[in-house]
Amino acid sequence: MKKKALYILSTIIVCASISALIEAVGFNFKALSLGDSDQSISEATYTTEKTDDKQTKITLGINQQYVHKLVIDYYAAEDTSYRLIYAHSNTYGQETKDEFEDIFDSTFNTAITNIDSTVSELSIIFNNTSKIKINRISIDNDFHFNYYRAIFIFLSLLATCSLFFFYKDGFRTERIHIYFAIICSLLGLMIIIAQPAMSFFSWDDQIHFDRIVSLPPGATVFNNGEYQMSNGSVQNNTWPDSTNSFGENTNRLDFLNSKNNSYYTGYDNGTFLFINKIPYVPMAIGYHFSKFIGLPFSICFQIGKIINLMIYVLLMSYAIKTIVVGKRLLTVLALIPTNIFSASEY
Repeated sequence: MKKKALYILSTIIVCASISALIEAVGFNFKALSLGDSDQSISEATYTTEKTDDKQTKITLGINQQYVHKLVIDYYAAEDTSYRLIYAHSNTYGQETKDEFEDIFDSTFNTAITNIDSTVSELSIIFNNTSKIKINRISIDNDFHFNYYRAIFIFLSLLATCSLFFFYKDGFRTERIHIYFAIICSLLGLMIIIAQPAMSFFSWDDQIHFDRIVSLPPGATVFNNGEYQMSNGSVQNNTWPDSTNSFGENTNRLDFLNSKNNSYYTGYDNGTFLFINKIPYVPMAIGYHFSKFIGLPFSICFQIGKIINLMIYVLLMSYAIKTIVVGKRLLTVLALIPTNIFSASEY
């Protein structure tokens, strides 16, 4: 038993070490090997011109400069779309131009775009408006450790190792419920980690989360994150279009974790806990306990999903263990991607 426990612990340590190495070196190889000419630029020079009566063009003064992340500090009175056009050498060494659509989101004041290429020309085009002010443009080529990606890689390696161990064990039916519990938990956690903290990923996601936040009855004062996730607001619905880099998602998490209280009545659960609210109770307990001990909203939001996943894993593991025939068939059905996805959401 001690030998097996040591084997499992060493596997976890090796998977964690490989994940950290891949993230730190593999995804930051360019940043670690840059010369002096390609270091970060805290404030890039640029020129501004009105191309016609409708559009403004900003051209950066760079030539053959490596750009990992382009950072635009701005003020926007309302959401405004813009086009990012840059010329660079493609895989075959040919000069090519790429175009990228993005949004100056009025909720935030920083737009971060991943380019990861040596750029010979870069420009930003947006409609003429007095509601947009560009404060600063910078180039960020520094080392960045994306812990979400590192955890995702770790879970992927652990799931692969688990499958290998189970294969060697022959997927014996007397242990197949344990195999299912481990594999389903790892796959579900991968889904949760891969998603940014927001609703609208599954069917009526925001409605289910609203009911969880509103338990127990009388919970009507939501914090900033709860209001965004449960009210189905415009910002929450359009965030997938405006936050498409780790830096922007980090800024959005900071916004969600802020303590600005929004008075929002939510769904009226009444005084009694009706039978249709019972499935929400485990998630509500996990979410509110996480909130009670002072965890950030983004973590509480994910813990609610994890509780739902664990309930699914426990119920299906019990069913697989107790069923007389068809254990392997039920395991396969329980591991259907749509089922795991639904179990990993609200």
